[in-house]
Amino acid sequence: MVRSRRSAYVHGVIDSAIRLRAPARALARSLSFGAYCAGLLGIYEVHHRQLPIEARPRNLEGYQRRLGAAALRMLGVRLHWLGAIRRAEGPRLVISNHRTALDVAVLLSAFGGSLVSRADVEGWPLVGKLAERGETIYVRRGDRQSGAKTIRAIRSRFERGGTVLLFPEGTTQAGDRILPFHGGAFAAARGLEVEVVPVGLTYDPGIEYVDRTFGQHLFDVTSRPAIRAVACAGEPAKIRGRASQMAEQYREIVQDLVHRARHHHTHLGTGGAAAQ
Repeated sequence: MVRSRRSAYVHGVIDSAIRLRAPARALARSLSFGAYCAGLLGIYEVHHRQLPIEARPRNLEGYQRRLGAAALRMLGVRLHWLGAIRRAEGPRLVISNHRTALDVAVLLSAFGGSLVSRADVEGWPLVGKLAERGETIYVRRGDRQSGAKTIRAIRSRFERGGTVLLFPEGTTQAGDRILPFHGGAFAAARGLEVEVVPVGLTYDPGIEYVDRTFGQHLFDVTSRPAIRAVACAGEPAKIRGRASQMAEQYREIVQDLVHRARHHHTHLGTGGAAAQ
């Protein structure tokens, strides 16, 4: 009886330690990443003002890639890339399926560029300031005037030779099925030599940003010991054709890339070699 009580006590202590470890990990990671972002923002502000105007866009994308890579590293994300990531030679549209806030870090780490984001991010502490410096393009869902303004902002980025990061589904969801794509970014590229790069993303299950507040989602992401992610990049191509046709065509392309990423993801789970 005494031994049984001791065993129950030991198991209780272990269970309590495990429950406490996740919140502690989440807090430590959040504070560390916040401090890193604040420091990087300060360095960027000083460095950026010292550069000639023509060098600033390339400098910005360099800092965006650093920020994305740091977020993945500090949050314990083990990212595996399939497909080549080529340097942009002109305006570029990077499109991907959307499952979690980590999608932003994945695309930033590889491409840099201006993110098309929901408008409420603008008011978030620190994140809003980073988004402002990163020339984020905001859109208010359900607002037609905002949609037209967003298309004009995207086109302006393209005309300046910039990279735009977009999740054409317009929302997050669980699973690997791709929702219909909105065609606004393709319409913004009409008449311009814009290169589109499709990307398919997969993650370990359970971290999708669905039916959760952002705070709950942030805890789901930061409290895990590690997260496996696979990104599959497709072949770049110039945008040609009507916006609605391009949206459907690239929905199918991204769907195929997601299937390929999931296949590799499953292979990683069985001890397969990782592709870097």
